[in-house]
Amino acid sequence: MNPTQTIRFVLLAVLSLLVALLQAQGPEITSWTLNGGETGSYYVQGNSTPQTMTTLANVQAVQYNAVNVYITATGIPDYPTGPFLDGNPSLAGDNG
Repeated sequence: MNPTQTIRFVLLAVLSLLVALLQAQGPEITSWTLNGGETGSYYVQGNSTPQTMTTLANVQAVQYNAVNVYITATGIPDYPTGPFLDGNPSLAGDNG
């Protein structure tokens, strides 16, 4: 490589590294279970087959700035909620 090619190569490598570092995101942004079309479900007392809801499950959006992370969610998980057969009356509802 001639000196001009070497300088171009080093400059390209440094710029690529800087772009990668600027795009890196921590687990506080990337660890959420984003909704892929799933809806919630729940058990009806006395029935072991969960009923499907129309409410979207998990996290609908993750927004962030340099200091804070903001999550948009309905509060509904993607697994069935109660009332459970063991008597737990828990029944999730849309908080959105």
